[in-house]
Amino acid sequence: MHAIDRILATCEENKLEYVTDPTNFQPEVTLRNAIRHEILNNAKRKSKISQGLLPPAIAERLDAIEKFGKSLKDVTLSLTSSMEELRSTVCHLNSKMYDIDDQVDRILKRAVVSIPDIPPGNLLLSNNALSEVTDAQLRRALVLRILRYASYHPWGSVRATANQRKDNVSQIIGILWNLPTAISTKSFSGGGGVVWKQIFMHNKSSKTPIPNINRIGWLVSRQPPLARHKLIERGIPNTLEVEITQNILAGVRRIELGGPFVQKVLYDNRYQVEFDLTKIPKKLVLCLEQAPQGVCLMLLPRAVWNSPVVALARRGAPESTEVLHDMITEKAPNPFIGEATKKWEYRRKFPEPVESEWVRMEWIRPLTAL
Repeated sequence: MHAIDRILATCEENKLEYVTDPTNFQPEVTLRNAIRHEILNNAKRKSKISQGLLPPAIAERLDAIEKFGKSLKDVTLSLTSSMEELRSTVCHLNSKMYDIDDQVDRILKRAVVSIPDIPPGNLLLSNNALSEVTDAQLRRALVLRILRYASYHPWGSVRATANQRKDNVSQIIGILWNLPTAISTKSFSGGGGVVWKQIFMHNKSSKTPIPNINRIGWLVSRQPPLARHKLIERGIPNTLEVEITQNILAGVRRIELGGPFVQKVLYDNRYQVEFDLTKIPKKLVLCLEQAPQGVCLMLLPRAVWNSPVVALARRGAPESTEVLHDMITEKAPNPFIGEATKKWEYRRKFPEPVESEWVRMEWIRPLTAL
């Protein structure tokens, strides 16, 4: 039984109403419909639809699919393929995808360097480990994995991976694997809202000088927003400055009515901030209630890293703040920190984190495969 037949049978057995979208069978409406029409007609040995009857954009993309299918090695992929051939091709490509993901995992285990005191969401990679990757497919898969991890665009979206545009990804690959012999302090972005910066790492055990080219690492971080004055000039809101005063006060009031005592906020599509409202200091609640036009509670970006901090601020002047919490944990330990960390370190001192018992902030994006 096909999947659609099972769905219909389940609906009928449980007397569930369902709607059949008539446009599903109109190939001129969407590319998906056109592909479905071609495959079903081929399976039923019916004639193909004339591409002259399709919108130019859909006809062009069907041609592109055919050309791409012919470029693949070891598989048969065409809109004229039989159902059995298509299923076999999908299984083969799926297996190949898992194999590539597994190899990227192994590369990351050799390349990722732990950075104490730097918030999760920033990644340090050993250039030596990257230079060992010579396969073009692996390079592309590795770059896309890293972009998806660090980007502020929704996780798993094409925007998080620079729209997977060939030019953008090729630019990143070209820089990472064609490193000049002299280190450059300049950073670059190839899309996805991610910045790549060359830095010097230090060998933990070697007592002899190491050539600079062997000490280079890549620090991957979220791309910072525009400067405040530029955002104001262009009328663009700073999505990293989030006032949460009223949300917190409303949550405190709901507790008295039996409401939930934990309030959660998704920050920058990358961090989850939880507030235990049973532990929030009463003095702070009173301060927020009595100063509606003055002091406010905000989530603000931490300098350099753009990770969240919970702070008291003057309304309209978020630069005047008192940090209440900036400690961040990872939802799950990074499984790729290991081999490179034994050899390399990034020597830079950072301020001690500030922690409040009523706040918990977690990095929620995995570096693992989809």
